[in-house]
Amino acid sequence: MGDFGLPELNVLAIIVAAVVILVRGVLDFRRTGKGSFSVIWTGAVVGGIVGFFLRPSVPMIGQLPLGTVLSRGSNLSGLDVMLKGAAETSFNYMVAGAVVGGIVMALFARKPSPLTAAEQTGATPSTQSAKPGNFCTKCGTTLSQGAEFCGSCGTKNASA
Repeated sequence: MGDFGLPELNVLAIIVAAVVILVRGVLDFRRTGKGSFSVIWTGAVVGGIVGFFLRPSVPMIGQLPLGTVLSRGSNLSGLDVMLKGAAETSFNYMVAGAVVGGIVMALFARKPSPLTAAEQTGATPSTQSAKPGNFCTKCGTTLSQGAEFCGSCGTKNASA
């Protein structure tokens, strides 16, 4: 391992910021159902960063710098041209990481379908003795008598 300097701190700061944005986006999406694209995009960015860190090393040299990886070795000259294959492979690791990150976040960020009141209580519709209006029509939460809005999701009670 080499020294830990300013470039590494910049990358670390970007990773921390991406993770914070990712977590916030997932939580917002689960709460509101909006912003799925930003969650997928953030997952792709984090996946690309992880792919960059997991890129293969070149014997006697180590891992190639970000600029060389992003250009797939097109900025190499002289004898360094021999490293073009390693630069292309490293770039492919970043792309694969981005794709996997985006797919994982797309699957993770899916909002679960709300359970009906019968599914929440485990009762079948025939054994339920609840009157209409005692459950939220959006999320299925049991409503108190005379409640105008659902305490869980804020939906207006139709029977109030």
